[in-house]
Amino acid sequence: MTILRGCIGWLAACLLAVPVYAEGMRALTAADFLRQPYRGFTLDNGSSKTAADFDDLAAMGANLVRIGITLERCAKCRDYTIPPKFLLDVDQVLALAEPRGIHLILTLVPERPEHAAYWEDATLQASIVDVWSRLAERYKDKPAMGGFDLINEPNPPGRAKEAHRRYAEFAGRLIEAVRRIDPQRMIVYEPAPRGNTFYAFKELKTPLPYDNVLYSPHFYHPVDITHQGVGKQPHGEPYPTSEWNKALLSERLEPVREFARKYKLPIYMGEFGCVRDAPGDTTYRWIKDVADLLEAEGWSWTFHSFRGWHGWDPELPARAPKPVSAAAAKNVRSMYTPVMALLRGYLNKSRPPSP
Repeated sequence: MTILRGCIGWLAACLLAVPVYAEGMRALTAADFLRQPYRGFTLDNGSSKTAADFDDLAAMGANLVRIGITLERCAKCRDYTIPPKFLLDVDQVLALAEPRGIHLILTLVPERPEHAAYWEDATLQASIVDVWSRLAERYKDKPAMGGFDLINEPNPPGRAKEAHRRYAEFAGRLIEAVRRIDPQRMIVYEPAPRGNTFYAFKELKTPLPYDNVLYSPHFYHPVDITHQGVGKQPHGEPYPTSEWNKALLSERLEPVREFARKYKLPIYMGEFGCVRDAPGDTTYRWIKDVADLLEAEGWSWTFHSFRGWHGWDPELPARAPKPVSAAAAKNVRSMYTPVMALLRGYLNKSRPPSP
């Protein structure tokens, strides 16, 4: 375990030597994300993927995917368990990703953020520490395992300042548990609350006192647009408008910019996306504006999501009926929808140069 206190001179003091695991592929470090952007997609938790899926990802130029493990807890249990299916899915993704030069970011989803009991239960927190210890042992020699994203969208109770403090303390325990087993594993850190680009990063005054940490916001501003028609969210919000446009989206990213520039740190946008059936060309224009902002900063990103829930799927036509079954989706998906054509343009930048 390596802990560097006062990691302000980060670039010189906080980068690790690069561990090499296998010919042609090595583990990622946070420093790699300063040298070049990584781009790709999120994969839905528990979703099985095929060789054809990863052939398509590689053909587009994707070099990064992100997937989560949703933990289980029975009603009266005081610990979390990892569903065997989720572990098998992660193992499968690693086996498919490695020969195609694609790295994986793995995150945990203990419970839905708004209902997470573990923030008030020390026993449940210890259970999450144990889960990460077991995952670190399982994947410590896997070159395609790019990094561990400790908690997906952590959301402790309280206002932003208190939420940030509580999660930073808990994250330290998780990092130390991982590093006892896998000292050089890259850690992905979403500051609380929920990796929010505005409120969470305004509270992130200094980097964590650990080396090899990649800082990761999520971006869905405003949810009235990005999540319209999801759950009880009304449908019909256009973009851009005088209330929301590229300049205003850029303002929401400013705390992340300030943090990254002050400490010369890389940024990885772990999630961003918009429902596929927003009115008119809202989906396309929102995604293009956000992606252009990320590209202008040289930040890495994974778009939400690839061949998962039909509402987010950029390969489905905007007017495809909802819901779309998995079987039907296979017949109507296209790599040439306007949004996919847009994303492929960015992903193509990740291709290695021809020899």
